[in-house]
Amino acid sequence: MSVNKKPGKSQDGRIHLEQPHEAVYWSKKFEVSSIQLYKAILATGTNKVDKVASYLMNR
Repeated sequence: MSVNKKPGKSQDGRIHLEQPHEAVYWSKKFEVSSIQLYKAILATGTNKVDKVASYLMNR
């Protein structure tokens, strides 16, 4: 399995905060801090982009 090391989002529809480039990408995309992004993942119980996006839009 290859590891995506290029800046940007992953190909599996999930937010992988252990990858620094993904934390930066998704924080900018959702206009939140990386801590807020982490808390959104904890609150939703998943790192699926659609669930986290929905949570952040409705708060």
